[in-house]
Amino acid sequence: MAHLEAGKKRSKPQGVTNPDDELRPQGVTNSPDEPEAPVNPPTTPDPPYDDGDDTGGEVGPRIAFDGTRLISCQLDPPTVTKKLLKADLNDRYDRLITVYKELEEKFHELEGLNSELEDKVRDQSEIINERDEAMARYHRAAEQRNKARTALETSQAAEAEAVSRAAAATAERDAAVTKQTEMALKFFDLQNSTPVVEATQSKKTTRLPDAPMLSDGIDVRESWKTGIKRRLAGNPDHFPDANARIQYVQSRAEGQAFRHMAPRLDEDSSDPYKDYEDILAHMKTVFSNPNHVAEARAKYQRLTMKPRYQFTTFLADFMELANEARIHEEDRKQDLYEKLPPILRNQMLGDFCEDEVSFETFKARCIRRAHAISQGQLNKAGTGKGRSYAGRATASTSSPGAASSLSNSKVKTENSATPTHVPLSTTERALLMKEGRCFDCREPGHMTRDCPKKSSSKTTAAPAVAAAQSAIDLTALEDPAVDNSGKARA
Repeated sequence: MAHLEAGKKRSKPQGVTNPDDELRPQGVTNSPDEPEAPVNPPTTPDPPYDDGDDTGGEVGPRIAFDGTRLISCQLDPPTVTKKLLKADLNDRYDRLITVYKELEEKFHELEGLNSELEDKVRDQSEIINERDEAMARYHRAAEQRNKARTALETSQAAEAEAVSRAAAATAERDAAVTKQTEMALKFFDLQNSTPVVEATQSKKTTRLPDAPMLSDGIDVRESWKTGIKRRLAGNPDHFPDANARIQYVQSRAEGQAFRHMAPRLDEDSSDPYKDYEDILAHMKTVFSNPNHVAEARAKYQRLTMKPRYQFTTFLADFMELANEARIHEEDRKQDLYEKLPPILRNQMLGDFCEDEVSFETFKARCIRRAHAISQGQLNKAGTGKGRSYAGRATASTSSPGAASSLSNSKVKTENSATPTHVPLSTTERALLMKEGRCFDCREPGHMTRDCPKKSSSKTTAAPAVAAAQSAIDLTALEDPAVDNSGKARA
């Protein structure tokens, strides 16, 4: 009974009653004044406990124990009492106490789980609160950003408006200053009774050279067209309108070309020129040569160096004909090498065989080698130590030759200081080449090799000058007695 009293005094979960109260046999009560009933079994021993059904097919309780632990209990209320009453009271009580303890432990476990769930709920609530605060801060920042952007756009608009007002004020100030200056000049002019050039007049551009005259359009049509375009583009303030440009183009035509222009220059013409481009197109249809490329290619193939033919002049003719004949860039290197004099060709063999050497580089090296050869021959002619090839060079008509840029220098005789040829700069040479002018007389209509003034200048040259020119003539170096370096053999 001590165990029973101890079980009564323990704290019990809510809704769980003392199993002794439910399992106490009917008719057995204990009062505080009466002694406890004996726990001895009744005089008639109870039948042994089993969980089977001995009621002849009636549904009884289903109680399963694992040692002293209740695994499952399916009770039929009318039958539980019968079954439990058949078992020993102490055994029933101990088993119920065990079940009670298990339920109590389960209750405490559930309490722990409940606490954990409450903590998780609390953490989730804190996370949600932090998220809401972050979203609120984000919205506040976005609102501040929009306000700042609006303020920036407003300030930019105000700044643009201020700049516009400042520009307008500056323009008004300049106009006022200009007007004041004009009034002051007029007042000064009235006082002195002399004309005064207005200060506001702008200075015109520097006048460029005029285009060559176009006569029959055979030789200089392309250079005439280039010169016209260069002059009109370089001095647009000299030709402010279409009439001024047409008048300028008209002034650079003569002979047959002017006769073709005249009908359309008349005011009563049915098809007048609208601008200078119409004149250029008209002259192209009149003077264009359909066989121009073929003829230029034939001249290009026949081009060779003649006696006393300067190398730079030969190179200029070579480049002009190559452009007119539309020779490919990769073919010009080989063509130039094949047209060189043998003495220069032998020295340029190594450069020609190198694929890395471009045409421009090869051309520049040819000029330097020709210069070196001519310089050596000129030094020999000046000191009297070199061999004279004047007669041989004069008699030779078939072997091609080349001369360096030094042959362009001024050659003076002992008795005369008159130069035979004025050297040309690179800029002047390029300009004359584009305009189609001769390098010797600077006149359009022919090339340097066909210059009519060259023969007359040769006849009037002094004998000493002729001797000096023959000394630097590369064709004279074709003599077998001269080696490839330009030195006379012993």
